Amino acid sequence: MSKGRKFTAAEKHFYEKELTLRQEMRKTEEWAEQIINVNNQLAKENKQLKKDFDELKEKYDKLLKYKDMTNYEIETALKTDQMLSGFGAITNNLSKYF
Repeated sequence: MSKGRKFTAAEKHFYEKELTLRQEMRKTEEWAEQIINVNNQLAKENKQLKKDFDELKEKYDKLLKYKDMTNYEIETALKTDQMLSGFGAITNNLSKYF
């Protein structure tokens, strides 16, 4: 508001409403940012929980498979799993070079 000009009551009312709306918009934008941040964090947590669940399910399925095996079959299966795991590590290391 400049010093030389007098404002009408309607102009003052409009100016006050504009200030109020700008403040509310700023608060709403901050609130939306907070919600987006929380949503991103929850998405990360959800991704990690899904990964953990998949790993546990894989272990559970493996245990179910071992349930009906003899000791010899279990030992053979464990050795095979260890070899496959080692082979996977080797291929991962080799892929870094190619």
